[in-house]
Amino acid sequence: MINIALIVAALMGLGIAFQPVTNAAAARFIGLAPLMVVSNGLVLIGSIIYAGLARERFSWNEIATLRPDLLLGGALYGLLILFGGIYVFPRLGATLALMIIILSQLVFGLVIDHYGLYGVPRQPMSWVRGLAIVFVIMGVLLVRIKKV
Repeated sequence: MINIALIVAALMGLGIAFQPVTNAAAARFIGLAPLMVVSNGLVLIGSIIYAGLARERFSWNEIATLRPDLLLGGALYGLLILFGGIYVFPRLGATLALMIIILSQLVFGLVIDHYGLYGVPRQPMSWVRGLAIVFVIMGVLLVRIKKV
């Protein structure tokens, strides 16, 4: 049986690889501010369409009392990813930038799993998980080698 989550994760990887490169190229032509307006405008439109189709019940009072890190965190992280990608990819190249991003995601993923942050099922740190980080660090170092 095909695990749809694995397919979606692979598609997310595609998006993570191409979004910063595409944004950096677009920003060179039209500037960062117009790109931000178009990009975030499309996200807003997509969110409104999703909200209309999902028909989830919500209360503005509940939204207003939600912890700020939960309410605004995703948006702030999204801005960091957008600005960071536009800055980093042209300077480091796609492969090295993605390797460092993946390394950072894995390290913070281990912390999130170990402590069960934000309701993620708790999975304690182990030597095997630590070894996985070492292998990714080795991959980053290999990518940094200019000539073999």
